[in-house]
Amino acid sequence: MSALRAALARQLQRKIDAHGLVVWQDDAREYRDVAASMAPAGVRFEALATSTYELRQRLEDALAGTGRPALVVYVDRASPREDPLAELRAAGAEFKVRLATLVRQAMAGELTDARLAEIAADAHTFAEAEMALSMQRAQSVAVAALLGSGEDTPVLVVEPGAGTAQPHPKISISGARITTGAFSALV
Repeated sequence: MSALRAALARQLQRKIDAHGLVVWQDDAREYRDVAASMAPAGVRFEALATSTYELRQRLEDALAGTGRPALVVYVDRASPREDPLAELRAAGAEFKVRLATLVRQAMAGELTDARLAEIAADAHTFAEAEMALSMQRAQSVAVAALLGSGEDTPVLVVEPGAGTAQPHPKISISGARITTGAFSALV
């Protein structure tokens, strides 16, 4: 488990321990790719799929019970003015952490402030941030997004001022040039 994933898991677990019912509000959809996998064992996870009304209907049993449910409800869009989940929100606690904040908190002291700021500013999803953090060199988040989350895609990396290309262990050359503020790469 990455340090970023572990930090997110700890924060979510603290909310669940304190409140039981947690509404994970992620309007920016930064955690959409990992939200379901972050629910601890024994904690029910439900995500907004088609509509807030449909989600509310799926959660009726949790709201009707007398005990405190262990439940994470993931909502990846802003609440409507007349929110069908208002009762659910009132019964639980909101969990809302921006990805940039999580990156800075989880990795403070592990990376330079400049690298943390780059990842925090450029990563749009948890997977992009995690991939950028896993790279051995200070490479662009845009390349992390291009490469995906773990599939080997060979690339030749040229760092500014280095003058020579260094093979990256996970990529190969296929013809186009990608240039960011951090480096250039032939792919």
